[in-house]
Amino acid sequence: MEDTFLDRLMLFDKIYGLSPHPKEELYAVATDTSGQVNIWFVGDNLRRRLTPFVHRRAFPISWSPDGEYLLFNVDYMGNEIFQIYLYEGGVDWFRPFVSELDSVHITSRFCWSQDGKRFVYMANRDEKSRFDMYIMDVLAYEAKKLMDGFGGYQLPYWFFDDGIVLNDIRSHEDTTLYLYTISTGDARELTPHEGDVVFAPLAPYNKGFFLLTDFKSNFTYLAYYDVVRRVMKTVWTGEFDVEVGALGKDYLLFSINREGYSNVYLMELDGRRVKRVYIPDGVVSDIISKPGEDVFYILMSTPERPFEVYRLDLTGEFRRVFGVFHGGVPPFRLVKPFIDYYESFDGTKVHVVVYRPKGGDKHPVVVYLHGGPQSQSRVEYSPFIQYLLYRGVGVVKPNFRGSTGFGKKFRDLINRDWGGGELKDIQYLIRYLEGLRWVDIDRIGVFGASFGGFLTLSCVTRLPDYWRVGAEWFGPSNLVTFAKSVPPYWKRYMRRWVGDPEDPEDRKMLEERSPINYIDNVKVPLLIIQGAKDIRVVKQESDQIVEKLREKGLEVEYVVYEDEGHGFTKEANYKDAMKRTLDFLLKHLYR
Repeated sequence: MEDTFLDRLMLFDKIYGLSPHPKEELYAVATDTSGQVNIWFVGDNLRRRLTPFVHRRAFPISWSPDGEYLLFNVDYMGNEIFQIYLYEGGVDWFRPFVSELDSVHITSRFCWSQDGKRFVYMANRDEKSRFDMYIMDVLAYEAKKLMDGFGGYQLPYWFFDDGIVLNDIRSHEDTTLYLYTISTGDARELTPHEGDVVFAPLAPYNKGFFLLTDFKSNFTYLAYYDVVRRVMKTVWTGEFDVEVGALGKDYLLFSINREGYSNVYLMELDGRRVKRVYIPDGVVSDIISKPGEDVFYILMSTPERPFEVYRLDLTGEFRRVFGVFHGGVPPFRLVKPFIDYYESFDGTKVHVVVYRPKGGDKHPVVVYLHGGPQSQSRVEYSPFIQYLLYRGVGVVKPNFRGSTGFGKKFRDLINRDWGGGELKDIQYLIRYLEGLRWVDIDRIGVFGASFGGFLTLSCVTRLPDYWRVGAEWFGPSNLVTFAKSVPPYWKRYMRRWVGDPEDPEDRKMLEERSPINYIDNVKVPLLIIQGAKDIRVVKQESDQIVEKLREKGLEVEYVVYEDEGHGFTKEANYKDAMKRTLDFLLKHLYR
């Protein structure tokens, strides 16, 4: 496909994380400006690339408190086997620092000791299904194992001189916090609870720390945990989820998720007074403070611009400090969505983001299904959506059951029900579309990636009469083989998320919900895209359904990127996949 407007829509760099320097007016940012995800140093008069990677990608973790060192994670071709690298300011270069190529290494941005000489991390070195906790002495270059993990993921937060808060992620819906005392080697649980509760540390403060939690609530709120008294108190709560936040010197800045948009609030630490900070309508994905200052960096997208870095301080100045949109597309050429709700099969109200093309004629529509499944369709910029609108195709993004942002009761409906209630939500979405006068109901396409890819395959195999065309990226086709093939450290979660393929009753359910067992129903052409290095949804998931489709003589286009994992690390591959998908959808919607 050759189209200047599409090229302009896609002419931006993606941002994958940032870390402000504690002493200087600069930050480390991960971006694909070079065509691959690399670390860059950015300041008012500085934009310098640090890492020279072509096949690896790099993500900043955090600077040491004195700003002498920067830790960052690196993996190879999206394989998610992360190694920890160290940048040293004194020599202005970096090197692999914690590197065992058969082990995964993870940590939080609060990984440094207060003196900046040591950091804490997790690794599945001894047992691949378990992450154990280690401390690394930077100067001595010696690592010490502190404790065995609990299985699956834990994240360490070095909040206190002698204390590390350890977040045990039992599942998406249930976490608990421990305080590990370094001098004694003891780990005590801070948040014992019954049922599903999420506790997510934000930042240390005085003799405790701020956190996000949904303890005894349907929505996530801001709380404070006093470690000495072992008491947690509510700080701010509302009828929407608090999504991200960061602690400055005298203020804490946080955002809430209000029906797909982010609202930002500033809270005084002295008195806990809260006021709204008005910024453009959009989505905030992260807030990071400059250490010891009331200066906040916000990673944000609007419907007209991709995710970029903004700076907010107490003067109220909100300005873009790292712009990545180079296409120069004027806002009037783009379409803003509207928010609506429709009623599903059981009376549940389902939130949907609707993009209507300009013009009065009836339009084809693409149903865009998000991944996760515990994620959410938001109102951020999308070249994919804007180009479809430019070509006269509407887009609807439903937040089917299992989506986040609408309370944990709604979120948890997806557990052990893949291919169940959420597929019925899509069926009732079609009924909603039938009621929109501008929709050509005979020209409906469906697209999704990851879980959205699974749901796309479920749509074309189990709801075959609604679609003109389907396209999916790296979605599971067989829930039995999918549950068996995930990384060892995911095994802890699979029974809870999807089901246990070794249990006869679960296996029967998984087989009944697997798209590959309904190939005879398929009536539409399909595009399937897969990364060969994918460890989450392995290539066999796409191989096997493509083989079945071809055996039946059905139209399927299959594209494999040999140097990609679960998603895209290379800009060229991402743009190629985008163009192929748009071309395929448009060809069949307008045939």
